[in-house]
Amino acid sequence: MTVVDRPAEQRFVLLRGDEELGELRYVRAPGQIELTHTGIDPEKREQGMGELLVTRALDEIGDDSTDRVIATCPFVAHVIEDNPAYRELLDR
Repeated sequence: MTVVDRPAEQRFVLLRGDEELGELRYVRAPGQIELTHTGIDPEKREQGMGELLVTRALDEIGDDSTDRVIATCPFVAHVIEDNPAYRELLDR
């Protein structure tokens, strides 16, 4: 599975091959990225897909920008809380 950023659509997409399994929607503003919604297709859902999508998106944000993360999505907030390495993204 791969995670791809689609900036024109303001979302990260979880893919298996060409098949879209889920998305993490966001809104960018100067100096920040607000992560607003995580969703996995219920018919294709497997254990750990949501966390994989969120952690890979957070990794990309951390590596490719200095934007501060705003975790509006409760699932994203939960993943950050459970993975202390991502907390610094909230304080940029």
